[in-house]
Amino acid sequence: MTEDLLSSTETTGAPRESEANGGGQGIGFLTKAARPLAWISLLAIALLSLVPGDLRPHTLLPGQAEHFIAYAGAGFLLALGYRSSRERWAGWLGMTGASIVFEFLQSFSPGRSPRVVDALASIAGLSLGLVLGAWALRNRRVVTRETRGCDCA
Repeated sequence: MTEDLLSSTETTGAPRESEANGGGQGIGFLTKAARPLAWISLLAIALLSLVPGDLRPHTLLPGQAEHFIAYAGAGFLLALGYRSSRERWAGWLGMTGASIVFEFLQSFSPGRSPRVVDALASIAGLSLGLVLGAWALRNRRVVTRETRGCDCA
């Protein structure tokens, strides 16, 4: 099921991205907005992962919940901005590697310590975000296709 959601929607009968965006006139607004937001979220994750512990903002949530939520949001934006299965898998692999590297680099940051459970929470959040983003796009396309031409006043 996960593989289906991460892959493109070619077998679902939903319109291809070019069809959904006006017949090949380029990428849509959602993709254009999600791409820079995804990169900004990834940059924020990188910076917050590497700053000294006393400079990092703290929430009332446990550390693993913070990791999970941050990476889930980034994964969701990646799925919206990069719609092909190849791009999503590349994003998953890249961010999985980055989360492991960020955890290791915390060894060199005052007040921080690397923890495997934090990296696992990050990877789980990233995975869920990518799946939910792909699911949202898939369902958005079906709704859009079914309601086109509807005079539902």
